[in-house]
Amino acid sequence: MKKINSFVFYTALFTAIGAVFNSCAPTAPIEQDTTTFFTTSSSLSLTATDSVASSSISLSCGCMFGPLDVTSGPLKVVAYGSTSVIHFSYKDIDTLLYTHTISASIFPSTLKSPGLDTAWIALYFLDEGKYPLYDTIRVIASY
Repeated sequence: MKKINSFVFYTALFTAIGAVFNSCAPTAPIEQDTTTFFTTSSSLSLTATDSVASSSISLSCGCMFGPLDVTSGPLKVVAYGSTSVIHFSYKDIDTLLYTHTISASIFPSTLKSPGLDTAWIALYFLDEGKYPLYDTIRVIASY
């Protein structure tokens, strides 16, 4: 009887150990999402004679994304620097697009020359629960 009990005990033990080690084995390679979020220009320059500049934002996968929202949504503005001199605007914010455009501008007639100002805008995109993607556009205005 001792031999049968020992046999049953060790068989159960080895089966349990085998199940534990085998349950953690990957069944297939894990796919990594290589999609990136990028701007055509992460730095824009404005002057009194060239007072508007734009940057296009898109995903490396060539997918449509959006809509752009200042506070919520998959694509949003999460932070921005001083906008007292440099102003940001967005086109087609309620639309799914392959590329979104963000413009920065100054109003030279309201500024006292000479001057230098900077601003920035931080963008965030979350694609269906994947890792969040970020990018920043910096602007310098000399007038």
